[in-house]
Amino acid sequence: MHLKGAVTLTDILEYAKEQLHNNNFSIVIVGENDVYTSTKHGVAPLLEILDGGNDVIKNSFVADKVVGKAAALLMVKGGVKEVYADIISSHALDVFEKYKIKTYYGNLVEYIINRDKTGMCPMEKAVIEVDEPNTAYDVLKKKIAEMRKGGH
Repeated sequence: MHLKGAVTLTDILEYAKEQLHNNNFSIVIVGENDVYTSTKHGVAPLLEILDGGNDVIKNSFVADKVVGKAAALLMVKGGVKEVYADIISSHALDVFEKYKIKTYYGNLVEYIINRDKTGMCPMEKAVIEVDEPNTAYDVLKKKIAEMRKGGH
């Protein structure tokens, strides 16, 4: 179920959204026993959580500024419960629908653009044909390693 606009968010997701906007975070994750926040961009915060074995993401409520397919698949891998995104790609929305994750958003876009505004985000592009979260995780780790070495 994808809801937009005047629909009331759950109290926990509303809290996450308020923290996102009031503190200029890029992502807020409210877990069962912890709250995680970050100002880092892209999928970096999600990868840090997954790589670090932090279970804050399991059964969590996530508010994020921008959610593309890469972030959506990582959120599914982590076991999120509900998501709010200021901006979400149609590819990410399809992922959440497939995995039955309740999703709210401000703006729906065809795809997430790269930082140069010249095309699709490289992370979304890397997983555009991937539908399985563990495969996406592996693809994204490889893509980031390539980009760090100077490749695109």
